[in-house]
Parts: sequence; structure tokens; C-alpha cells
Amino acid sequence: MAVDGLILRHACLELQKSLPLKIQRIFHISDNELVLIVRNNKEKHQLLLSTHSVHNRIQFSKRELVAAQEPSSFVMLLRKHCEDAIITQIHQIRLDRILFLDIQKRDDLGDIHNYKLYVELMGKYANVILVDENNKIVDALKRIPPYENNSRTIQSGALYEIPKDKDKLNPFDQTQINLSDNLTQTLDGISPLLEKEIRFRMEN
Repeated sequence: MAVDGLILRHACLELQKSLPLKIQRIFHISDNELVLIVRNNKEKHQLLLSTHSVHNRIQFSKRELVAAQEPSSFVMLLRKHCEDAIITQIHQIRLDRILFLDIQKRDDLGDIHNYKLYVELMGKYANVILVDENNKIVDALKRIPPYENNSRTIQSGALYEIPKDKDKLNPFDQTQINLSDNLTQTLDGISPLLEKEIRFRMEN
């Protein structure tokens, strides 16, 4: 089932229950799947970040996940900035398919550095992006240079920009739904599959 904004909202709420989380280890199991081994004061978890074009998701996994033999350059960078750091908060952008993890890392001198790890679960555009405290991109799993997309650049040193709001309505603010409207286009967080389910339940 495709991830939409409402499904991601529930995933975000579940992940928030486990906070704070210390990142103990980072590795990848494929070109588009990262794993963060995290621990809170109760137990250890495997946090899977998948940017697969169809099955993109974020979740705790209990499967045995085997690290790739050679870490990618992005994994090495994440290890440098995020291992032994603390995930303090997890937020969703509006009802969009974007989460970000607030991460605090203390360096050898005791100074705290703040990062945001954005997890964008937007189909074939799914990505994981590390951003520093000045809102500059440190690096990304999938880089997008200006010549590929002149409206949004994803590469080291560029300012991180949240995808533009399409002026959709928040479904939780609506007292009633007009079934003559295209719900996917008018309401935030609604996928075509979820729209079909909403229409089925309201019409039966």
C-alpha cells in the first residue's frame, strides 16, 4: 500500500512514543534502504528508511537486516555526524509525505551540534537528506543538481527547501466533505487509494 500523508501521520505518532533515541549504528542494506540502530531506555530498535520508488517507508523492523559489505559515502557521512547522537523529536511537514528527525550530536569538545534528517517519501522522488543548523544540506542519499531540477536543488551546500504547499485543505479542519470534489486534489494527505475508500464508506 502506498504511503500517503495520513498513513505517515500515524507512523510519526507511533515513532514519537519511543523518543528519545540514541543512534548507535548506521548502515545500508541496498542502494535505497538505510538502517539506524537506535536505543531508548527500554529497548533497541532497527529504524528502516526506505526510498524505494514504490515501497518507500519509515518503520521499526524486526527482520534480520544485513549490512552491505562496503558502506556508501552517504552512510560514512551519516556515521560521522549522527552516530552516538540523540533523536530528540520526529515531526511531519503539514500532512505531506515528509518527516524530519531532530538530531543532537555532542563533539569531542562537548559542543552540541543540531541536525535535521529529512525523510521524503514521495514515490520515485523519495530521498533522505541531512541538513545542518544553518538549514544547509550536508548531503543526500539522492543528489539533484540544478540542471536536473531548476526549482529545487538537493546537493551539498544548497539551502534545504520544503516542497511548495499546493494550497490543499487540512482534512482535520473540515466539518464536512463534498464528494463532488476531487479529494486527492483538495485535501492534504489523501492518496487516490484512500479517496476510493472514503467514497466507498460514505456512499454505503
